[in-house]
Amino acid sequence: MKNKRIEGRTVLALLLVTTLSLTACKKKDVFQQELYNELLTEACPVDPIDASHRWTTTTRRMVTVYVNAGMGDLLKLQLLNDNPAVNSRAEIMAEQDAPQEGSYYTLVFAAPAAQTNFYAALTTADGRYAVVPFTADDRQVDFSQKTELNNIGTPGYQTFTYCFEESFPRPDDFDFNDCILRIALLPGESERQLRLNVDIAAVSSQQPIAAAIRLVNIDADEIESVNIAEGKPFDDGYPLPLSVLKDKETLLHGQKGEAVIRLCEDAMWSMLRNAPDASARLARYYVNVTRTADELHKQMTPVSRQYVINFKETAKSLPLLSSFTLDNIDPFIITSFNGAYWETHAYAYQNVCTLFSYADQTDLNMTWALVIPNHTTFRWPLEGHLIGTY
Repeated sequence: MKNKRIEGRTVLALLLVTTLSLTACKKKDVFQQELYNELLTEACPVDPIDASHRWTTTTRRMVTVYVNAGMGDLLKLQLLNDNPAVNSRAEIMAEQDAPQEGSYYTLVFAAPAAQTNFYAALTTADGRYAVVPFTADDRQVDFSQKTELNNIGTPGYQTFTYCFEESFPRPDDFDFNDCILRIALLPGESERQLRLNVDIAAVSSQQPIAAAIRLVNIDADEIESVNIAEGKPFDDGYPLPLSVLKDKETLLHGQKGEAVIRLCEDAMWSMLRNAPDASARLARYYVNVTRTADELHKQMTPVSRQYVINFKETAKSLPLLSSFTLDNIDPFIITSFNGAYWETHAYAYQNVCTLFSYADQTDLNMTWALVIPNHTTFRWPLEGHLIGTY
């Protein structure tokens, strides 16, 4: 990691360059991309974390499982990110209902890029449980060397944590806690259904942050409906006029027709649900980013919604659903700057304009959003602490 401070004149120059980029639109002769890149790189306190400088924290993997456990009536085949006998918070990365003895099943899963050890598990209708380890290098695994377990709880489904900075395309404090989303992919009730469980876990921005999820490579017209299990969106009853996500429909159409799940107009209000003052302004706090609570800092229970996505029978993307993982979603936040709205995506989708159009974006090896694939052992930084400080 690095921690550089930039002089006031450099900040002023950076703001000037950024302003020119936003007002000049396509006038490349006005926007000085090289100067912008140089200043932005100097301002960023965090070094890229992977050799290719692409902020790759997850990897898509595939393994074929031969079911030869000899356990009778099988209920589920699961791939886990840990041994449930050792870690009670082991998570399900992929699963197959009603596996048959003597059959082969190929499962696709998203995993932490650095993780090399995983587990395959079988559960039976009468509550028995068996696991076998496998590694990232294994292309096939079977249950000939299974270990049977007793009194195992029900593992939860794999959850990724998405940590956002609010300032794109400008530099910021890079504590990556301005908005924290946690998202789990749950199995659907049919082969035409996906379910996403979304938590707003923390917000520390002093401006409104809107949020949405793009379904990568899926057209909105292929979706029959998107329902919220709780019946109401995060921002139901929002007391101010909608200015970012004015369309209240849960399923939105991106600029290229892609499917977008609307989450909220204002993430902080969705957690606090506080009333505006006499000037129609909402008070802003630091929510779940400090160890203590006072008049400015609050400790709140994360708020959750489950989105049930039903696809049309004629959807061309139906074959994709059998291998749909968390790396097929693109959560992003939306903030305002210089009279325009900007989307903050994770690095892999940083140059995507889903709902809003704007001029030049950075193509540097730096990011304003991080994907953390193992949320059970990850805690986002406290306010004002650079990520990686500890």
